[in-house]
Amino acid sequence: MTTNLNNILKTQVDIFGCGSRSKNIYYTQSLNYFLTKLAEKNKTTVFKLRELNKTDEKIAKQYKKDNLIACTVSATFDQYRLLNYIKERTGLIAIDIDKDKNPELDTAKAKQEIIKLPYVAWIQLSCRGEGIWCLIPYNKENNFRDTWNSLREDFLNLGYVIDDCKDETRLRFVSWDDNIFAKKEVEVYDKVKPFEYIMRDRDYNADDWELTKDDIKDITVAIYLLTHYCGYSADDYNDWLLEGFRLATMPNKEVGLRLFKMISEASANYEGDYDVEEKFDECCRTTTYRTNILGYYINKIKEFYGLEWRIKANELLGQNIIA
Repeated sequence: MTTNLNNILKTQVDIFGCGSRSKNIYYTQSLNYFLTKLAEKNKTTVFKLRELNKTDEKIAKQYKKDNLIACTVSATFDQYRLLNYIKERTGLIAIDIDKDKNPELDTAKAKQEIIKLPYVAWIQLSCRGEGIWCLIPYNKENNFRDTWNSLREDFLNLGYVIDDCKDETRLRFVSWDDNIFAKKEVEVYDKVKPFEYIMRDRDYNADDWELTKDDIKDITVAIYLLTHYCGYSADDYNDWLLEGFRLATMPNKEVGLRLFKMISEASANYEGDYDVEEKFDECCRTTTYRTNILGYYINKIKEFYGLEWRIKANELLGQNIIA
C-alpha cells in the first residue's frame, strides 16, 4: 500500500505550548502548517537554540523546553496528552537519529541514504541541528510500539541507532532546515516485531527486599501505566524528592534514573533532564528509603487503575517500555 506526501501533510496534529504549558493543547492544525508556517515563525528561536547548544548543552535544553512549541505527530488527544485520552491515531511515526547514539553521524550523508527507504516520506534536521528526524506512514491497525521495534531493527541494519519512541504521546519540537528531503509517493510501513515480555500474574510481598530482573520490569510497567494512563505525577517538591529516594534504591541505577525521569516529566514543575539527573545523583548518595518499592508501585497502580491493571499491562507489554 502506498500514500502520497500531500495526504500526509494534511494530517491533523495537536499543537502544544512551551514550558509549563507543554501539557496543554493549544489547537489542532495540519502537519503541513506545523512543518512550514510554524517552522518559519520559530526560525530565529531554533537558530538561537543551535548557537546555545554549541557552548552549553544544559542551557540549550532548558531553552528548548521554555521556547519551542511542539506537536504530537502520531495522535490527537482529548484534553490531556495521555494514552487513554487518544482521540485518533494518525498512522504516522517520527523517527529520531541523534548524535549521542550515532557519534559519527554525518547528517547530509544520512539524509541521502535514508530517503532511499521506500517508506520514508520526509527528513530534516532536528531542532538542535545535530541530528535528523524522519517521518514514516505506518499501518495504524498495527501496534505502534511493535512497529517502532521493527523500524529500530531496519535502521540498525542500515547502520543507525534510532532514538526511543515508546508511544503516541511523544512530542515533536518545531525545527528548521534549508535542505529538507521529501518524496511525493511512499510505501505505508506494515511490518511489526513484537516484544516477548509478559506480565507475571503473581502477588507482591512488601517484605521481599531483593529485586530480581523481573521485579524491575514490573516496576517499570507500573510506573509507565501510572504516568501515561492515570495522570500520576509528583508536583509537590517533597513528593518528587521521595520518588527519587525510592528509585535510587534500584540495583540498576540507569533504569532508576529513567523511571525518575518518567515521573518527573509528568510533573507540572518539570524543568528539564539536567535537573532530574542532578537530583537523582544526589538521591543515590543520600537515600535512606527502606521500604520495598515493588510493592509500593504495584499497590499504587492497583489504587489508580483498579484490578484490571494486569490486563492493560499485558496489552502494552508487546511494547518496548523496558528497553
